[in-house]
Amino acid sequence: MSVINSDNSDKSDFDDDEDKKSDLDNAKLTIEILEYQKLLATVKVFSDWLLCNKKIIQSISKIATTMWPKLAVLLNIIPSEKQIMSNSICTNKYVRNLITKSLETKSWNNQPLSEDIHMRALNALKLEHLSLKFDLNKLNQLSVFDEHLLRLCLLRRFGYLMASFSQSQKSCGGFNFFEYDLKNNTFTAVQIENVDKSEKTTEPSVSKEDQRLKLMKSMAQLRLEAEISQLESTCRAEENQWSPYLVMDTSVICENLKIVQELSRSNKFLIIIPLTVIDQIDLMKKESKQAREAIKWLEIQFKNGNRFLRAQNQHEVIEKANLNLKKKDFELWRYSQIIDCCNFFQKQFTQSNQDAKQSNIVSLLTNNYERFSSEKFDNLTKLAKDNGIQILKAVEFYDAWKK
Repeated sequence: MSVINSDNSDKSDFDDDEDKKSDLDNAKLTIEILEYQKLLATVKVFSDWLLCNKKIIQSISKIATTMWPKLAVLLNIIPSEKQIMSNSICTNKYVRNLITKSLETKSWNNQPLSEDIHMRALNALKLEHLSLKFDLNKLNQLSVFDEHLLRLCLLRRFGYLMASFSQSQKSCGGFNFFEYDLKNNTFTAVQIENVDKSEKTTEPSVSKEDQRLKLMKSMAQLRLEAEISQLESTCRAEENQWSPYLVMDTSVICENLKIVQELSRSNKFLIIIPLTVIDQIDLMKKESKQAREAIKWLEIQFKNGNRFLRAQNQHEVIEKANLNLKKKDFELWRYSQIIDCCNFFQKQFTQSNQDAKQSNIVSLLTNNYERFSSEKFDNLTKLAKDNGIQILKAVEFYDAWKK
């Protein structure tokens, strides 16, 4: 009887070994197949961007109903870290040590991959790149396959972080959208239909349009933060005398379009066109050839996504429009809207950069300097200057800048 038990035990051990070997063979085949999917590097960059922008994750957690299931499918296809770092798959000892250390410390290593090297100057990924050591000698130690193995581990790390973020959000009364089952080593996207019905009845309903607007507002804020970060280097330059933000008056756009075009092409400034200026040019285009040329050029720039010229967004205001002033004195109201636009960008920049000087951040370029200095506009002009905003003659600014 003991012999029979021994035979069964040996057979069981043999079967276990065969199963493990089969699992590793399957894992190796899966890894080889995934290596041909060149978009994985792009997926990793996207995941890094999301990790840098937790507000976006929070905004899309409930409305990105197709993204989370697809992420779960991808992560469940990727073999586990233990399989990836097995001797039969990973032959590079340095890579095995990196994966082992990440499992032990529950944090990822500081080894950058090729996509990190290429994207290192991108401010949108700055937070994720802070922990990386851009040692090109170590990068040269990695083969394309080694990088592929590390990339797969990083994608799984993203899954763990999303599951953790989801649980934290749930504990604070938010929506649980992503889970990781440690026992079965599987990722799962939580469907909206599975949310407790009692929660649905007690919480106020939020329409899809409200969710979309919230997401768009978060994206716009991210865009502004990226612009500010991009302009930081301009403000840090020694003896910098030029404002990084240039706000354009209607007269400049129409009468000095070539100056605006050259300033835009210089890549040294972020040119902002206030909404009230766009409205005014649109009204003028029927009777003014200059206005027609200006609006046509602006439309092309907005459509092509010029990084250094854009229109003011609807939410980029400090004070709500004074409708009484609009009825009483339309010209004064329009000027107040331009000044408010300047104040918004001045405030946003100084809030994000505590070390930045209050002055020389935003300049309003105009051809109506004398008119805006008159008694009628005096209060608004004084308010702008007190906030550190410069009001300059467009041609004089351009001539000084060219010199």
